[in-house]
Amino acid sequence: MGANGADEIWAYGLRHPWRCSFDRETFDLYVADVGWATWEELNFVAAGNSGGANYGWPCMEGTACTGLGFCVCDDPSLVDPIFVYPNPAKTSAAIIGGYVYRGCAIPDLVGAYIFADHMVNPFGKIWQLRHEAGVVTELLEIQDDLDPGPGFQINRITTFGEDAFGELYFGDSGGNEIFKIISTGPVEPDCNNNGVADACDILGPTSTDVDGNGVPDECDCPWDCGNGDGEAGIVDFLAMLAQWGDVGAPCDFDGGGVGITDFLELLANWGPCQ
Repeated sequence: MGANGADEIWAYGLRHPWRCSFDRETFDLYVADVGWATWEELNFVAAGNSGGANYGWPCMEGTACTGLGFCVCDDPSLVDPIFVYPNPAKTSAAIIGGYVYRGCAIPDLVGAYIFADHMVNPFGKIWQLRHEAGVVTELLEIQDDLDPGPGFQINRITTFGEDAFGELYFGDSGGNEIFKIISTGPVEPDCNNNGVADACDILGPTSTDVDGNGVPDECDCPWDCGNGDGEAGIVDFLAMLAQWGDVGAPCDFDGGGVGITDFLELLANWGPCQ
């Protein structure tokens, strides 16, 4: 790499990384590094980094000098973590690295990095962090928002994971449980009122998005209320008959229940959606 040291070593100065993950959209790397005595830290490696950086250990723990030697404290060549938190006498257990949320079910969470301390209860935390242009722009404690309800307790997080759609999960060794992070608020946007976010409809088997505008095709063309094939036709007419009188059904265009007004609108828009 054109730097001193063994070629197989990509970076230096990490003590005990516990869970590293790439942002699946930007390809940036987040590295949670467990501290030695009093500090836990989170490191950030931008996509395209050529390696060879030194993140400070053993002369630095977080942003504090350890006095252990081997390097010069506060050397400007050392890369500082983007976030540290105190862990005096290991009251909290250890930082647990997570993931940048890139799912579809919680739009407000997109782009936030979710991570935790191992011993959430009673000492540690679960955080939501945003890192943009080299600066932490948001840091929130969200452990209270993730309350799993009666009979369950989050207390010893050991790992995070994500599924194919970017939804986040975490494992809790305190109760040998796996939790999924979900939203308890209204699903938005949900143009077809099916209780599933539009982005998840498009990713899953529910809807198509032929024009790629991020809106399910059935919402671009409400008259295609039967099979989502991008046109108003006989299948949609039969679906309308089956929904006749139903309020809020897919073929209820005016919100007053499927009826003659909706039928006339379907006829007026017969054929491919424009």
